[in-house]
Formats: sequence, C-alpha cells, structure tokens
Amino acid sequence: MSDQCAWPIVRLGDIITDAAYGTSVKCSDNPEGVPVLRMGNVRYDGSLDLSNLKYAHFSQSEWRKFGLATGDILFNRTNSKELVGKTGLWDGRFKAAAASYFIRIRVNSDRVLPEWVWWFLNSPQMKKCLFATARGAIGQANINGEELRAFPIPLPSLTEQHRIVDILNNAASIRRLRDEARAKVRELVPTLFVEMFGDPATNPKGWPSAMLDDVAFIGSGVTKGRKLEGVETVNVPYLRVANVQDGRLNMAEIKTIPIRLDERAKYALLPGDLVMTEGGDPDKLGRSAIWKGEIDGCVHQNHVFRVRPRNEKVLSDYLCALTSSGYGKAYFLLVAKQTTGIASINRTQLGRFPVLLPPLALQQEFAERITEIEAMAALSDKAVAAAEQLTQSLLAQAFGRIPYRQSVEA
Repeated sequence: MSDQCAWPIVRLGDIITDAAYGTSVKCSDNPEGVPVLRMGNVRYDGSLDLSNLKYAHFSQSEWRKFGLATGDILFNRTNSKELVGKTGLWDGRFKAAAASYFIRIRVNSDRVLPEWVWWFLNSPQMKKCLFATARGAIGQANINGEELRAFPIPLPSLTEQHRIVDILNNAASIRRLRDEARAKVRELVPTLFVEMFGDPATNPKGWPSAMLDDVAFIGSGVTKGRKLEGVETVNVPYLRVANVQDGRLNMAEIKTIPIRLDERAKYALLPGDLVMTEGGDPDKLGRSAIWKGEIDGCVHQNHVFRVRPRNEKVLSDYLCALTSSGYGKAYFLLVAKQTTGIASINRTQLGRFPVLLPPLALQQEFAERITEIEAMAALSDKAVAAAEQLTQSLLAQAFGRIPYRQSVEA
C-alpha cells in the first residue's frame, strides 16, 4: 500500500454528485410493486439482507427521483445511536427504491469508487466517528446530509482504490463463504438428529425417557453484585447469556467476575458441560451450547445453567441437539414464565425436561458424525481468521489516521 499519509484528504461533499433522501411512500407486502429497501435490509457490516422486503408503486416522475442505480450508496441517516450510519451498496440485482431512512448517495466516478466510499463508511474508525456525531432523543439518533458531506475521506488514486477494494472484497467473500458453511452445518445437525433418532415430538422409535434431573447434574451460576467484603476472592472469567448462542458459543467478549476462593470448584465449567440460558426472547428460550474447555477456570453467571450429563445415560452432543430441537423449544415455551416480550425457566422446570434415551452407542455415533461436520466447518474458520486479520490491517492503514475533527483540503 502506498503511504497513506501522502493521500489527499477531501470532504465527502467534494466527491458526491447527488444526495437525496429516500421515499416516504406507503409500502405493502404485495410483490406486484417495486421493492423498497428499509433499515432492516442493510446489516451493521454494510451487507444487504433482502429476506423481508416491502413493495410500493411509483409514477414515472417518482421513479426518476427515488429509483436506485447500480453503485448507489445507502446511508442510514436515522436509527438507534449504535446503528445510525450503517451503509449499504446497491448492486442493481433488481429494480428497487430506498426508504426515507436513507440518504441515497452518488459519487463522481472520475475521482472515487463507490466501493471505496462504502468501505470507508463501514470501517471501524468511521463507525466511532458516526457514533460520536449522531444526535437525537432516546432510542433514535440522526445524522443529516450536511453533516455527512462534512466528513473527511482519504482519496488515493483510482488505481490504488481498485487494488485495496479488491483485497477487501476478497476477504469479505471468504467470510461470506464461511457463514454459508456454518449455516449448512446448523441445517445438517437437526436433519441428522431426526434421521438417527426420529422426531422426538412423536418418538416413533419408542425410546424410553427420564427427567433431565435423573440423567444430568444441573447447577446455577454466580450472581453478580454479591457482597464479598471480608473474604478472600479471585477474579475469574465467566460466561454470560450473550456468550451462549443456539448450538455454539460466542467468545468475542469474555468478562470477569469476583468469586470466593473456595467457590472455584462449585462454579467451574468442565469440558462436556452443556450451558443453557434461563431466559430471553421467547424464540431464544433455553438455547444451549457445549463447553469444550475454551478458557481455563471459567465459571458461569446465574442466568446460565450448567448441565453436566451423567455419561452412563446421555452424551453432551445428543443432549444439546435434543434441547435445541423443536421438541425442546416447545417444552421450554410451555413451562416458561412470560412477561412482556421476555420468557424464563427456573431450575425446577429445567430438571423436569423429558429426555428421550436412545442407546449410548447410537448417541456416540451421532457425536462422531457431528465432530466430522464441525471439522469441515473449522477449515473455513481458519481462512476467515487470516482474511479478517488482513481486512482490519488494511482498514487501519487506509482510514485509521484520518483527522476527523480537523480541517481538510478544500
């Protein structure tokens, strides 16, 4: 990469040829109209999610004003403060318009690539700047067109822009392929489960059953904010609800919590333990994952149950798949205490979960096949880790030293 310090820095307004708010037209679910992209159709990372579209009809004059063209940049001008400024890039895959939550931007193609501006607006450095700039009331923040035009952006030559954008796009493609591989893994596990054990809701193979309490040890975790004055404590890593996803762990952020020295064994997670959430959105109730010893000395918060299978009766991989199945989710919803938008289960309700008990040999075969599937997915994880490291390095070099709060070249 050429020396970033030597690149001229200009205002976004200097390279924008047209910027306009999107349409406020009333939309519906009728697909006979033209798709109108809304806030939810642009993800935080700038990629497009076109799974839930709304539609509208436009006159010729309205279409000339609001219709999207390939290369149009969609800046989300109003949203929660954490999400305001997320930016999409329209690829022209079909005829579409954008809603009024967006500022539609077109740039001078003789000076800048739309992809360069898109990467810039979605860079970690720029997201920090957007967060600091956004104004508004609780739950809703805004960045207007004038503020957007004032942001400084580095402007290397078009050749250099092409080179960097190609590298960044390639890294994004690797991440996308990894995500697709992971999605296929998530689809394979429930399919394999039913193939080997039958649908647990109907139990066509006639497996015997027992309560979870009879086949596993269930433990509650550490409560935050306890008074521990006068006792010897130690800070240890712990799993929170946010770390437990459906069938996997998210280890991106692991926090620590103080516990008494003599509580380490009581709350410690061991490889093979199932960790399960006690509450949350109804559709996420009872989500579970297997702890594989990722961090030494890790414990779990009281909102996360630890389920330690008695291996003479049930194995972790089987139990995780069973609790994550439609059968498991239906049970948890049935017994859960529900308030506005939130559902929760307690230790007693979890202990009464009816566990179907196929032979251990069959459970072991299932676990081995899951390991094979996970191994294939892990190969893509390594490629993504290398691509992500390169992406962050390039973004830091390209956009990391921009004087956001200083004057820029006219």
